[in-house]
Amino acid sequence: MEVESKVSEFESLIGLDVASELVNVPYKTLVRQAAQGKFPAAKIGKCWKTRKSLIDEWFTERVNSRREKPASSENKERNR
Repeated sequence: MEVESKVSEFESLIGLDVASELVNVPYKTLVRQAAQGKFPAAKIGKCWKTRKSLIDEWFTERVNSRREKPASSENKERNR
């Protein structure tokens, strides 16, 4: 029973082909970003894999960082 509970907790891996459809970004762009460490994925053999939860975290971080940038540019203009 212990093994069954651990297996049910494991989140399935998805390929970057599926991920590209989820985030509406071209597949080759995701592969390039994953290779550069800019997109959360791991290369397993010849295939890149990720998890939906990692994509959600990545997306949330990008949205939050973009919200913070305008505030910092406003500060720069105030200091001029």
